[in-house]
Amino acid sequence: MQWKRTGETAMRCEPWTIARVTVRGINLYELWHDKQPASVGCFGVYQSFDQAKQAAAQAEEDGVL
Repeated sequence: MQWKRTGETAMRCEPWTIARVTVRGINLYELWHDKQPASVGCFGVYQSFDQAKQAAAQAEEDGVL
């Protein structure tokens, strides 16, 4: 998977996006998939970019979404 920076706090590897968010002073990484509506929420929230990236890779392997 080839990740590219799309903004100051986001990386993209279609169909996945990882966005860094700060909640109560703590950086978290939300994993989003293009097929999952925003109303449902993100695919997952992780402690690091690497964890979010691994979750995307695993979901691809498992055929999730």
